[in-house]
Amino acid sequence: MGWLELLPLLKRLLPLLGRLAPTLEAVLVTRAASGKDTEEAVQRFAGSMKAEFAAAAENHAALAHALESHSEDLRLLAEDVQRLQQTTGQQDARMRAVEVQMDAVAAQMTSLSRTVKSFAIVFLLLLLACAGLLTALFLRH
Repeated sequence: MGWLELLPLLKRLLPLLGRLAPTLEAVLVTRAASGKDTEEAVQRFAGSMKAEFAAAAENHAALAHALESHSEDLRLLAEDVQRLQQTTGQQDARMRAVEVQMDAVAAQMTSLSRTVKSFAIVFLLLLLACAGLLTALFLRH
């Protein structure tokens, strides 16, 4: 089919296109207005989204700052806990040394108690012997 064969067809379609032109124009104008409304709505949406993103960025920055601050606090707390563990370990070692010394002192006290008891018994026996000898001497004279 060539261009010349299309011309009669276009000639028959021309009156139909003439009647459709106002309708087509109304549709295109409506679409153009609708497109402008849509573009304005998109611009408003984009503006609100920019505001939301800005607020989210501010919140993120505040959260990052708070997280950084808390991280530093946790680091300091960990150092304090480590020092406390070291101090507790040293105190435990000292307490064990004191317990060992107390056990040694208790053993010495037990030994001293036995020695004093032995000396007391020996002293009483010597005192009884002296009393017996003195009594015997007084009875002879």
